[in-house]
Amino acid sequence: MDFKKKVFIFFAFWLITSSFFSSAWWDETHKDMLSIGISILKNDNKIDAYNLFNTPENLSRLKLGCLAPDNSDDVDNTKFFGWHHYVSRNKNTGELLKTTTIGKYFKNGSGGYLKSARTIFEENYTIALSYYMSYKQSGNLTYLTNSMYYLGKSLHGIMDMCAAPHSLGVFSGLSQDSDHKYFEKYAERNREVWQAQNCPKNLYSDFEQEKMADNLNDLSSVGAEAYKSMKTRISKDLDKDLSKVMPLAEQYIAAVLNKFYYDITINKTPKCLIENNIYRIKNIDSNKYMTIESKKKLNTSYVIQKENNNENNDYQYFVAKLNTDGTFYLQPLIQDDLYVYINWAGNLKLQDYHDKDCNLKIGYSGDNYFYLIDASALNFPKILGINLNKTNIGTHTFDPDSKKHYWAIESCPDKTKEYQSTHQYNSWSQNINYNDIEHHVDSAGTTSVEITENKIIWLKEKSDGTSTWYGLDNTSGIFKAGSRFWVRWITKSSSPEDWQKYYDLLDTNHKNKIHQDKLSVFLVGVTSPDGVEYTDLDSDIKLYVQLKNSDWKSSDIKSVFISADSDEVISTVTTTKSNTLNDVSYPDGMGNFAILQLNHFSPYAVYDSFTSSEKLHVFLIIFSVSLITLLVCIWVFNFALRRKSNY
Repeated sequence: MDFKKKVFIFFAFWLITSSFFSSAWWDETHKDMLSIGISILKNDNKIDAYNLFNTPENLSRLKLGCLAPDNSDDVDNTKFFGWHHYVSRNKNTGELLKTTTIGKYFKNGSGGYLKSARTIFEENYTIALSYYMSYKQSGNLTYLTNSMYYLGKSLHGIMDMCAAPHSLGVFSGLSQDSDHKYFEKYAERNREVWQAQNCPKNLYSDFEQEKMADNLNDLSSVGAEAYKSMKTRISKDLDKDLSKVMPLAEQYIAAVLNKFYYDITINKTPKCLIENNIYRIKNIDSNKYMTIESKKKLNTSYVIQKENNNENNDYQYFVAKLNTDGTFYLQPLIQDDLYVYINWAGNLKLQDYHDKDCNLKIGYSGDNYFYLIDASALNFPKILGINLNKTNIGTHTFDPDSKKHYWAIESCPDKTKEYQSTHQYNSWSQNINYNDIEHHVDSAGTTSVEITENKIIWLKEKSDGTSTWYGLDNTSGIFKAGSRFWVRWITKSSSPEDWQKYYDLLDTNHKNKIHQDKLSVFLVGVTSPDGVEYTDLDSDIKLYVQLKNSDWKSSDIKSVFISADSDEVISTVTTTKSNTLNDVSYPDGMGNFAILQLNHFSPYAVYDSFTSSEKLHVFLIIFSVSLITLLVCIWVFNFALRRKSNY
């Protein structure tokens, strides 16, 4: 049965994760600090930035991201290594520790520099920026949602830097009553007492101008001032320390969000890699470029360092390619079927693409205008640097005072323009033409079309062997030209993890009506050219949903809106109107459509519910099977008794 057409239920979703050894603050504190940081933007009249981050879809992704690094299966998880620590003071004396000369880095909880709460911030912020700028270039909606997710992850690093256990290097351990956990629980219980209303202008400007190292170190230093109160557990002392650091962290969150909006709208040279753009990568110490030796040696050659000259210049251009997990890989411009990878010895070579060998992360290191390239494919924190012979490139333990570990990345706009004229999309998304309408399908299965006119905008979505046409009525011009109308279906078989998240959010009364395994999730929306989702609309709009040959009755098509309040409590709020219209003209001819009258967009749950007759039918089947089973049991019992009496 094609069950894409039954009951439509709107809802938003969230996910709470945790880490046993060092989850800074607690989940509600993380989310509250994020919400307050966003509200500060509004208070400071930064309305455009506020609108971008406060839309339900973007906000939900930010919240997921800010909780994710404490999840046990997250790449930035810190269970044993103290990666979420950024230790600015001695935990016993409160003495301010020294930073490195280059980059001004403090150490993490294990005495190393990578990963730390600060490098987690730098990496994830750069990833978020890469996804967003790639979205602006390609229109790939997955890039937009990923951008918000990784921006949320970067904010987790900000929150961790200010938490006293993390800025002092105090692990939580196994005890539920450790100083680490007591401090966090106390902050959790009293978090509403300390809230910032505004952010200082100089903090906004420092982040816009990349003057972040000193500011981040100040944040950690203020948080670490609680070294005494964390041990004594005296409430008035804890209150005094937390009253300083928690509002400060919320101001930093606002400053980071404002910087992100500045980078995507005003900054002419955002510090990130953009999908399908061409770059040259130069080591700061050697002043040499990442180079492949020659076309003849591509299959065996190491990626090496060479001076910039005309003889080898063609071999110094690399195409940036984004993976789906925030990592990127490099493709030599002159050979588009080979990619940079890390071999068993930790050196860079070339081979056929394999995502487990080619995934790297990049983090922009603030004041220095340098990049760190994290070789995350190795399953332990190493970065790319040049070897002692200054010829080959290899992986190293990060030493912030070694220029061998820093890179400059040069954009090559002329080469990029030439390349993109024949390579518009990456390998895990595609363009499909239906009836002269250009559709874009991204890696997550989201289908989108561009809104070009004030008319009904048609989109054809294909999944699970079926296809359905949707029409968005834009005759009033409510959606800007250049916006994208998009649809995505999530089923248990195609995306089991996403499906389960949405299923868990359904009210029990809906779950009780669902046929086994006959629930889909229907996501629909419109994204403006600047990446902001249309949510609450000025007037009702019509959404046409195709009804094809099936056993679905038009009278069964209903839609129920479910919203999440600030506490993420799911409750039914209102019912939207729907009716049907026969003989609608659409790109494939004439057909029957259901019409939903909407005044905002939200996700739907779509399920095939039991009707009264189906419930009766199921009851009769269960009753009959139970009766037959009972009779068989009685017969077996009597047979056994007769056999026994015969002995």
